[in-house]
Amino acid sequence: MTTNKLLVAIQWASKKMDGMKRKKNNRDYFTDHCMRLLGLVARDPKYGEDEDAAIIIVCHDVVEDCTENETDDERHELYDEIADLFGLSVMEGVHDLTDEFTKKRHPEKNRAKRKELELERQKDIRDRSKCLKLYDRYINLGDMIESGDWNMVTARESWDMGFHLSDPDNWYIAIKVLERAAFIRDKAAK
Repeated sequence: MTTNKLLVAIQWASKKMDGMKRKKNNRDYFTDHCMRLLGLVARDPKYGEDEDAAIIIVCHDVVEDCTENETDDERHELYDEIADLFGLSVMEGVHDLTDEFTKKRHPEKNRAKRKELELERQKDIRDRSKCLKLYDRYINLGDMIESGDWNMVTARESWDMGFHLSDPDNWYIAIKVLERAAFIRDKAAK
C-alpha cells in the first residue's frame, strides 16, 4: 500500500534520520531498518493494509534516535510534529514504540531495571503497537543472527518481550520472535 500520506512520512522520516547508520552493519539506518520493517509489516494479515500502521513503522525510531538529549521538550516537539503531519493515531503509535526508559533518560538505572520498566510499560500499549513492536524486535534479532552477535542478554530480553506482548491477534509474530531469541540463546550458550 502506497498513499500520499505514507510517501510524505517516508520523506519526513528519512530526512530526520539522514546520515544515521546501523550499529551491526553500518548500513543506512532508514533504508536497512525502517523500510525493511515496512516491507515485513505490509504482509501482516491484520495490519498490512493499515495506513497508520505503515506510517508508525516508518516513523517509529525518530523520537528515540533523533533527539540530541532525549529531553521531554525535544520528544514532545517531535510528537507534536508527528500528530500535526500524520494524525493522533500515528503519534500515539510512535509513542507506544518509543522506549521511555533509555540510558540517556535514566542513567541512574542499570540496563536490567530499564528493560524491566520498559516491558511493564509496553504491556499496556495498544494491540496494534504490540504487534509492530514485535516485528521491530524480529528484524533486530535477524540482524543479530546475520552478524553472528550471540548476545545472551538481548536474547533473554527478546524472549520476555515475545512472551509478554503476545496475544491472540499477534501470536504468529510473537512465535517468530521467541524462535529467534531461542536460537541466539542457544548459540550464546555454546
